[in-house]
Amino acid sequence: MAHSIDSVEKIAVTTTAKDIAVNGRKFMIQNLASDQTVYFKEKKGTAATAANGFCVPASTTLDQVLRAETLSIVGSGSADVRIMYFNEV
Repeated sequence: MAHSIDSVEKIAVTTTAKDIAVNGRKFMIQNLASDQTVYFKEKKGTAATAANGFCVPASTTLDQVLRAETLSIVGSGSADVRIMYFNEV
C-alpha cells in the first residue's frame, strides 16, 4: 500500500515528556538533532522514558509507518523532531 505525505509537524522536545495528539493518523518520526536521542511510545497512561520508549537515534528517520492516538515523546536533551503524517493512496 502506498502513502503520500499529508502534513508535517516540527516539535521541540526536551527531557520532559511531551504528548502529541496523533488522533489515529499514520505517521513516521524523524529525529533532527545531531547529538540527542529521542524516545517515543503511545501514551496509554504512561509517559515515554529512555527505559520504556522506542529509541530514535540522532539524525535518524524511523523507516516505518506507525499509527497511534497520542504519542509521548522525550529527548535525552533538547532536540527537534519531525512527524510526517500520511494518507493512503
